[in-house]
Amino acid sequence: MYVEGNVFLPVQELNRLRREALSELEQAILSRYRRVAPEKLPDEEAAKEAACKDTAKETVGRDAAKETAGEHTAEEIAGKNTVLPKENWKEGEQKPEISVFVSTRDQFEAALPVLSAWSGQKGRTCSVYLASESFGAGSWKAAVSVCHERGIRCYLMLPRIFRKEAEVYFLKNRQAFLEAGFDAAGVGSMEEPGFFKEYAPELPLYFDHGMYCWNHLAGQAMERYGAARVTLPVELNQRELLEIGIRGELIVYGYLPMMVSAQCIRKTTEGCTGKPELLYLKDRKGKRFPVMNQCRFCYNTIYNCEPLSLFGLSAQTEELKAAAFRLNFTVEDGEQTRRILDVFDDEFVSCIGNSTFPGAYTRGHFRRGAE
Repeated sequence: MYVEGNVFLPVQELNRLRREALSELEQAILSRYRRVAPEKLPDEEAAKEAACKDTAKETVGRDAAKETAGEHTAEEIAGKNTVLPKENWKEGEQKPEISVFVSTRDQFEAALPVLSAWSGQKGRTCSVYLASESFGAGSWKAAVSVCHERGIRCYLMLPRIFRKEAEVYFLKNRQAFLEAGFDAAGVGSMEEPGFFKEYAPELPLYFDHGMYCWNHLAGQAMERYGAARVTLPVELNQRELLEIGIRGELIVYGYLPMMVSAQCIRKTTEGCTGKPELLYLKDRKGKRFPVMNQCRFCYNTIYNCEPLSLFGLSAQTEELKAAAFRLNFTVEDGEQTRRILDVFDDEFVSCIGNSTFPGAYTRGHFRRGAE
């Protein structure tokens, strides 16, 4: 049809035509990806589905009977599962493990006597994470032996970036790793669980907070991926942590990483020295952000200018029924490490009362959450 002369069409009609055209275009595009389900499952698949339903009913019935009779074992309640329903948390359950992450020898030596006292006198389960970036293969066995002699578990925290350098390093030192006798390994990146399934298949893997468990489904996914324990996400507030029902490690103190980068600050500014060191970045407000050069695996970790501290919030943290409380030490010297452990002891171990962190700190997302 051809129309001559001056043609007038209201804007309203033009808009209607546009909407209809876009709607039809959308339907045409989506129809290419639409799948039509069969009206009836084949006999074999239907039989499988029925069997799965019967198994599920039996499992639910068995769990319900156990719950009614109060027959859940300690292993079922606090064992290997990282995701536990709240109704399975019983009164009188073992108190959270106390775990300390150390980056330097001074921090390690400052933490040992304190953890030993908590383990012996207070009856608490205590552990140490050794940073693989600063504790080399030559020191692994001696460090583990010292911990075990004092009744302390010893874990190795793996690097946050696991590239060719890390793979070559751990393959080269596999015998030293196996002979060291670590009780578990801390996982910092998604590449590590697959590697350690062959490297040390029997070793429990404890996933760090970088292995996100935003909700219970993510926690279950990490469990399938090999996690014997996870770390509660630092992005969630207390209410959200209560709701997700994950029983993992809770970080109660430490400088949190703002960025992990393969772009080395020292190499970019002055050239690579191959020497691990602590640097600082300063922002326009004069805030100083610690930067750790992780030369063994060739990357940098940029930390927040103020440490996370949940001191003074022991009542709220106890409600989470965490598997462990962890203190992360990165830039602190030996004296600072001892002082912070003393403050933690007053509130979380000896239960003298709420304590105050000695210095500037942040609550992170524990009260406000992430948006």
